[in-house]
Amino acid sequence: MGLIQGWIERACKRVLRLPRPRNPFTAGEVRDVSRIIVIGKFPNPTFDYYFAARLAVPGTPPVELIDIRDTAPALEAEGSMVIIIRYTSIALSRWIRRNKHQLAAVVLFVDDDIAGAIISSEASRGYRHRLLKQSILPLKLLIGSLDELWVSTETLKQRLTYAAPRLLPPAPEISAISPSVLPSHHSSKPKTVTIAYHATAIHMEEHNFLMPVIAAVLKARQSAVFEVISNGQNAEKWKKLDSDRVIIKPPLSWHSYLSAQTKQIDIMLVPVAPSQLNDCRADTKRIDIVRVNAAALFSDCSAFRPAEEGECLLPYKSNIWISHILSLIDDEDARTTLAAATRRRVEAMNQRAVDGLPLISR
Repeated sequence: MGLIQGWIERACKRVLRLPRPRNPFTAGEVRDVSRIIVIGKFPNPTFDYYFAARLAVPGTPPVELIDIRDTAPALEAEGSMVIIIRYTSIALSRWIRRNKHQLAAVVLFVDDDIAGAIISSEASRGYRHRLLKQSILPLKLLIGSLDELWVSTETLKQRLTYAAPRLLPPAPEISAISPSVLPSHHSSKPKTVTIAYHATAIHMEEHNFLMPVIAAVLKARQSAVFEVISNGQNAEKWKKLDSDRVIIKPPLSWHSYLSAQTKQIDIMLVPVAPSQLNDCRADTKRIDIVRVNAAALFSDCSAFRPAEEGECLLPYKSNIWISHILSLIDDEDARTTLAAATRRRVEAMNQRAVDGLPLISR
């Protein structure tokens, strides 16, 4: 059965492959671009993490954001560089194909193993359907029209080696480094310590991993409060902890999520289950952590290696996570040290934006 399952997975991945880019540009070549057309679903974290700061570099051509839900965008093809962020539509793919010879370049950016996500048991049915409808199917129309593939991590670059991708790591705007809430201060009074886990619905395994961890932590420390973003089956499981110190919040749109970050989170948990899909993830969670001035506990995985000096990466074992969370609840100085370390890493990410985007002359 294992051999059959493996053969099925390999066959599915071949069918779900992204279009192979033509890669007509040499590594150092730049293009005369009159405008940049960015296609995706807006607002979204991927644009903010990877593109907003780079597109703000002086000398960058004018930028148009085109939402794939816009049924009739007015687009000028001559001299335009088109960047597709994960998603597009049948109509926009057809427009690109019709106007390919007038366009300066056509680039696809992905920050996930899309084929792997579709066949993974970690993804919900709705998420798989969305990837098929908004990524795989319309992108198949771009066979022969795509110039380059850009990816978020070295692991993803290796996995998509057939497409000769270019690495484009995160480069957040300076606003992501400026905290939306002030850090907590020492006090002689007993203090509630807020622990949080913020993740999308695809992280089903991580919710299951954390539930007994949080149950043990809340039992051991009456000062602890836990906040989780969850819905559906995961939310129902969290309710079974039956504690008024477990705060379950529904998933929010990206804009609403940013607007909601108005209070201090003391400890942010970032467990990442070992899997081929998770091996491709970037370390963008560091950016969210800096925004709320949190101390972070990360999984010891490829996304967060190497750690910034002062950060804490943990093996995926419940007893170790429990021990470290309890230690951080009791030690505010340790929380300050962890938060500062992650801030240094995110500040370094921001410096990547200085060179702007590849292929564009200034």
